[in-house]
Amino acid sequence: MKKFNKSLSAQLTNVAKLHRMQAASLLGRIGLYPGQEKILKILAKHSLCTMSMLAELLDVRPPTVTKMVTRLAAQKLVQRDKGLSRITAVRLTKLGEERAKEISRLWDKLDKKTLKNFRRRDEKKLKKLLRKISKNLAKPPRTTITPANDETAFEIEALPASDLKMSA
Repeated sequence: MKKFNKSLSAQLTNVAKLHRMQAASLLGRIGLYPGQEKILKILAKHSLCTMSMLAELLDVRPPTVTKMVTRLAAQKLVQRDKGLSRITAVRLTKLGEERAKEISRLWDKLDKKTLKNFRRRDEKKLKKLLRKISKNLAKPPRTTITPANDETAFEIEALPASDLKMSA
């Protein structure tokens, strides 16, 4: 049997994969795919969002949001409201509101399973450490292929914040 890779990256990848599988299973029970719950939760919080607002909040491209909203509308969970000009707003239906509440219950259940046998102070510490890791990784890397001692080495440098701003 292979030795388990004990690096932090391998462990984080494994935990994320297991968590994602559990989340997908729970979402599947209520007819959703991973990612769709995010739109429902955003709309539960904000009531009404434009497609571009959803794309920005989800950090995805507008065509991705269009596809997700179309699928949710087919399930009668959201409805589109055509506004003036070409702006389309999206809101939850009554069924969508119920589903958003159900998602909250499922996430509570998943949190309990994830943190089973944890003491309260360990749970708080884990959340704090995960926030720190998220902050550290939030800066997208710029990969530069730099030949080092062997041809497979890569140098990764942080992308300056000024490079992240898109011009209109």
